[in-house]
Amino acid sequence: MSAIGSAQTLSALALFTDPGQGFPGVAGQPLLSAQDGRNFTALERLPQITRDAALREANAAVAGLLDVSLGGVLVSAWRTHHDLISAARRTLAVPGSTELVALAQHQITSATHPYITVSVNGHPMATIHLDLSLVFDVKALLAGIRDGQLVALHSGHCDVTATLAIEKTDVITKRDSFQLPGVIPLNPGIRLVDGTAYATGPAYTTGAAYAETAAMHAAGESLPGTYRPYTTSL
Repeated sequence: MSAIGSAQTLSALALFTDPGQGFPGVAGQPLLSAQDGRNFTALERLPQITRDAALREANAAVAGLLDVSLGGVLVSAWRTHHDLISAARRTLAVPGSTELVALAQHQITSATHPYITVSVNGHPMATIHLDLSLVFDVKALLAGIRDGQLVALHSGHCDVTATLAIEKTDVITKRDSFQLPGVIPLNPGIRLVDGTAYATGPAYTTGAAYAETAAMHAAGESLPGTYRPYTTSL
């Protein structure tokens, strides 16, 4: 069973975190450890208790940055898909109508570059740069569109690969698979076109609002998802 196979746990943080652990780590150690001098030369001058506290806070901040909704990245990319947008416009033109849209196998990628600044007594001591890469391979997706909104995923399988780099060095890569129906919350629906096209009604979720971007605010970045047809390289 997938470790991220529910709407509540569908996040990069859950993917990186081993069962029973509160934070992601490598070989049982926190992602940022006192033994990793690559990032913490400036912290070595601090007393041990202060350095340990700073590392704990930095690890907690990393966990917060990784609490990214995988479903939000998928939805953000699907909002750029021509077939889904076209179906949304047609169903808006005929209120109450529903269309089923089958998408060919495709890949969605997302790359973000947040960072953390460690300060002690108001003085910046170190800046830690992260790179989060997400690659989704989606197969056999059948989407339901009604009144311009994505309202159902009737079928679909997703393989996801997540890689985290610290200071340009890959430190952890995790892979998982899950079935899409039931995983991404779609009630009451996710708007696929510009909001001005919709009549006043229930407060439907927009794709932009659905994508989890709060984790990227420290770096001033959003969390885009880029759709592209599936290709293979030999």
